[in-house]
Amino acid sequence: MNIDRETYWSGIRKHYRPKQPLFLNDYIRGEILSEDDFAPIRELVYRLFAKTLDPEHPNDSNTDKGRNRTLTQLSETVRFVLHRDLDLMTELDLLMYKLLDRRGLLTGIEGFQFPMNVRAVHPLPPDGYVEGAHATDHRHCDPWVGAPDDMINCFLYVQADKDTSILNLYDVKREQIEACSRFRGSYLEGAHLVNSLYAVPYTPAAGQFIIFDTFVPHNTVRRQPGMRLSIDFRMRRTNPYGVLDERWDAGSGGWDYYWYPNTGRAKSFEERTRDEYARLRKVGNLSGLEFREKNVAKLQAQ
Repeated sequence: MNIDRETYWSGIRKHYRPKQPLFLNDYIRGEILSEDDFAPIRELVYRLFAKTLDPEHPNDSNTDKGRNRTLTQLSETVRFVLHRDLDLMTELDLLMYKLLDRRGLLTGIEGFQFPMNVRAVHPLPPDGYVEGAHATDHRHCDPWVGAPDDMINCFLYVQADKDTSILNLYDVKREQIEACSRFRGSYLEGAHLVNSLYAVPYTPAAGQFIIFDTFVPHNTVRRQPGMRLSIDFRMRRTNPYGVLDERWDAGSGGWDYYWYPNTGRAKSFEERTRDEYARLRKVGNLSGLEFREKNVAKLQAQ
């Protein structure tokens, strides 16, 4: 049963009580993760970066020395493209699913982005990037350019400090959320809705986890000289197979990003795919199965 935005966030305000809260805004919540929760995620993310940088001899992602070497190598790049090892991405998917489940953040959630975005954000953007109408350096909401409008955004700093880029979040009330939800267009065209808003002040640090509504305006603010590593992904409050059309293969922001949540606790991509197919067959959604099979083939070809 689908729940609306206000019902979801009302539940979060009542029941999400982290030991080290980070935000207490109406549509933004967060916390500083404990080392026990954060360490396995950090290790896995560094393993993904290390494996991309040197597949034959990856750095040790369990030690400060190995992680610092990975950061140094990343800082020497101008633009970095992560190799998304699908088995490792499934392990990450399961870690984040368990983290959210323990906190009661999955009540009403029917879709889960897979694979997640694992990013290395450089101090300076690539040439010409900021001039683009869809650059995330501009204040924006993801559905403005075609993403689903029922999303909950999740973000985790894996490596960050006062000298790395920051995710700016803008405090909004219900009427501002509703105004942002009615707009569709480029990030530049939506500037009139968000340029007068104030960013919520905080200093980024490794282990900070943030959850916010998809119509909370946000943007990347780059700072020198540090390299930021982070995870971001989106959850959906409605059936991820409720719409099956050209939006599924729309590139960045495509609706094929969203799978059922990993309730079967799959640890490998083969298991994750098998579970997804089984659930689609169980509910008789053969069209959804066909769309997902095409998406899996695309992922395997990358």
